Amino acid sequence: MAHSRRFRALRKRINQLEADLLPPAKPAGNYTLAEQDRVRAFRLLVHAEIEGFLEQMVEEVLAAALIKYGSTGRPNRVLKAVRQSLCRDDEVTASTDFFDAALVEFRKKVVAKNHGLKARNVHNLFLPLGIDPDLLNTSWLNALDAFGESRGQVAHQPYNFQVNLVLDPIVEQNSVNQLVVELDNFDQLIAPLRRS
Repeated sequence: MAHSRRFRALRKRINQLEADLLPPAKPAGNYTLAEQDRVRAFRLLVHAEIEGFLEQMVEEVLAAALIKYGSTGRPNRVLKAVRQSLCRDDEVTASTDFFDAALVEFRKKVVAKNHGLKARNVHNLFLPLGIDPDLLNTSWLNALDAFGESRGQVAHQPYNFQVNLVLDPIVEQNSVNQLVVELDNFDQLIAPLRRS
């Protein structure tokens, strides 16, 4: 199975974050404050990288659909799905292309306002592209929800409220690696949309 260039870049970046930020495992769990901050930073930065990865996937699919539309004059299934999801006929003037208007709305209302990594974010980003929701791995979506929640614990609470929250770098690394395996599978699922 060939990995996309974008996926290889994500994997390389996550590997670099692991090397730079995750301290060696301590069986007793007696991590210093600095080590815990590095694990927290890892969680936050990986979340941002994965969120950006998903948004780039959407942009790639949209760009490919527009290029094909521009060269053939015929909308593909992605453009039809986005138009059906986001563009009502009464919103478009006679001088505006329905499909261009739908993509502008989708980018403005969905992609630009995506601020998360939970299942609902994945649904908002990809279902309007015509992805069958039954093809989305439920356990992966649940893992994304859990990772998004854990990121929120770190990002939205001051440290003094997190005193009892000790992050284990091995657990963090394993949960991220599981997410990345499923991201690769998802990237393969989306690949045909970049060519359609």
